[in-house]
Amino acid sequence: MYDRVEIFVELGRRLESFGSDSSSKYVIAHAIEENGWFSESDIRFAVAAIREKMLDRAKLESQLSHYTLPVAKPLNTGVICAGNIPLAGFFDLLCVLVSGHNLLLKPSSGDSVLMRHIVGLLKDIDPSIPVGEFGEVSALIASGSDTTIGQLRSLYGDIPAIFRGTRRSAAILEGDESKADLKRLCYDIFLYSGLGCRSVSHLFVPHGYDFEPLCSAMQNYRDINPKYKSGYRQLRSLLVMEEIEFINCGDCALLHDDGLSHKINLIHFSYYNTREDIADIISKFISPLQCIVSGDGFPCFGDAQRPELYDFPDSIDTLSWLSELQEAVSEKILG
Repeated sequence: MYDRVEIFVELGRRLESFGSDSSSKYVIAHAIEENGWFSESDIRFAVAAIREKMLDRAKLESQLSHYTLPVAKPLNTGVICAGNIPLAGFFDLLCVLVSGHNLLLKPSSGDSVLMRHIVGLLKDIDPSIPVGEFGEVSALIASGSDTTIGQLRSLYGDIPAIFRGTRRSAAILEGDESKADLKRLCYDIFLYSGLGCRSVSHLFVPHGYDFEPLCSAMQNYRDINPKYKSGYRQLRSLLVMEEIEFINCGDCALLHDDGLSHKINLIHFSYYNTREDIADIISKFISPLQCIVSGDGFPCFGDAQRPELYDFPDSIDTLSWLSELQEAVSEKILG
């Protein structure tokens, strides 16, 4: 029987040829049939990012060294996956299994092909790995829309749970970005058609910012999903009809608004004088930001969709939560 870290290291090895062999090409085609918002390049990017950032032995061992794992008493831990981007549920799958718990998985109907492919590979590596269909659980990690999460809270509010709803991400621009910087930022904006919680949908720009270089970079970004293009045609017509001032950037619009955008194809921007102004604007957002990219920060431009193992969604340390789960369940029972 494999050590669970070794299982995921082996998974990384088996995903090296993903997208180039006939079996994985079939999986990609089937996944796109299931979800028209997925593209081949999106799927290949997601798998490559997972391999590099989450399935490297040194990174796994380093991250896990901060916790007392595996747990002594495994619990049936459910994971309800979102389906907005390819393999959105993989990180939670990884965390539950490396922590030593049993996983009961409910893939999204929009991303079942890819998730079940990963589960199949894991079971081929080690048939004893405790992954089963979603059922009665002692704890839960759930991701989805705010509406879905509201419903799940009412159903599973009596067990330890992590609920993740809708979030957005932002970028800080200084005005002196290179063409390469702006090209990388376009990945943060357009990858996965802007549907991910780490997709940049808000820009912080200094007063007097020249949008022309950014718009040029956006217009030169070629890998746009046809559904995204169609959506922008509708949005642009609506903005024009309602006489709302915006900047046309080819397949998306830039709109001066200090609120977070909840529409794909629409990027809001805020002006600032100093970095301190940005913190004030963020404090007014109803929904917190998932991440903020910048040219000199972390993550930097182009890395929003390549989270590390320690980039916990919603800033909740999932591995710490899992390591203390038995105690949390006991408190629930006794309480």
